This record gives sequence, C-alpha cells and structure tokens, in this order.
Amino acid sequence: MSATLIYNPSVDACIQVCNSLLRGEHAAVETFDQAIERYVGHPESVTLIRMRDEHRCNAEKLRRSVIQLGGEPADGSGAWGVVARSVATFAGWFGERPAIAALQEGEAYGIGEYEAALDHPDVTPDCKSLIYTELLPRLREHLRDLHAIAA
Repeated sequence: MSATLIYNPSVDACIQVCNSLLRGEHAAVETFDQAIERYVGHPESVTLIRMRDEHRCNAEKLRRSVIQLGGEPADGSGAWGVVARSVATFAGWFGERPAIAALQEGEAYGIGEYEAALDHPDVTPDCKSLIYTELLPRLREHLRDLHAIAA
C-alpha cells in the first residue's frame, strides 16, 4: 500500500506564514551585510555582525520548522529582499545614520510580522512558541541595540 498525502489547509497556511517570515530573515541578513560593509573598522560593526548572525540563526530555525511541517523552505528573500536592499543602498548613500535608521525600520517591520504570526489562527503552537520565546525577543533586542548605536 502506498502512502497518501492528505492536504491540510491549516498546515499549508502555517507553512506560508513561516516561509514569509523566512524570506524576511533572508532579507535582513542581506541588509545587515550591506550595513556591515559601511561600518568596517567601527566598534559598531561587532554588534551589526552579531545581529546579522542572529538573523541567520532565525532563518535556520524557520527553515527547519517548514521542513518539519512537510513544506519546502523559501531559499531567498524574494520581493522583501529587493525592497530591503534598495532601502539600505539608498540610506547608505547618505551616511551611517540613515543606514542605521533603515535597519531600525526593518527590525520594526519584522517585529510586526512576527506579532501577526502569533495572532494567526493556523500557525501551529510549536511555531508560535519558537516565535514568542526566541525569534521575536531577538528582533526586539536588535531594535534596542540599533537605537543605542543611533544615539
């Protein structure tokens, strides 16, 4: 007897939400890479590198969640990456402060996306736990650290 896959719209919706968050994490990594280039030799670069690496960690955790749900993880930043790179590039033309402001906006947007995922009825309890206990607190910490850099 062959195994039959049963379509579950709730799981599919959860996979879509997680993949959207995953694309956002990929976009964050790309944006932080650009900001790090701007801050080479500055003490702030250490903090920016840590934040970028934490976004990579977030992306890996989301990728594993999508696989556990039976989905195919997004492997790029998609449209969010194009927007993030454009904003970061534009901000970079005008100096370090606008680059940090662009990162702050990105983190604030990401926080909103994670909060929306927590309210989504089809996001599984395991995914909500990951978001609530690990992913969202990191972004909130990033925002605090970016405010400190901008001060």
